[in-house]
Amino acid sequence: MTPDPLTEEIRSTRRRLAEVFSNDIDLIGSNLRAQQIESGRPLVQMPKRIPRQLAQPDTTNISLIPLVSAIQNTDSVSG
Repeated sequence: MTPDPLTEEIRSTRRRLAEVFSNDIDLIGSNLRAQQIESGRPLVQMPKRIPRQLAQPDTTNISLIPLVSAIQNTDSVSG
């Protein structure tokens, strides 16, 4: 596979950050957030995502009569 300079730069940066911060992802994140704030550039913050509601099954047309009669039939057979 042909080496990609961009990928190699990203991996090198990742290795350097891991070494400097002893592989502590929380410290790496804190440092990067501090750098963002210190840069003075505006930060883009996306709105918090609201999880989609799962569709509830439509139970309006479900009849329990076959289930009740099946239970009654098994009770009369076993009793």
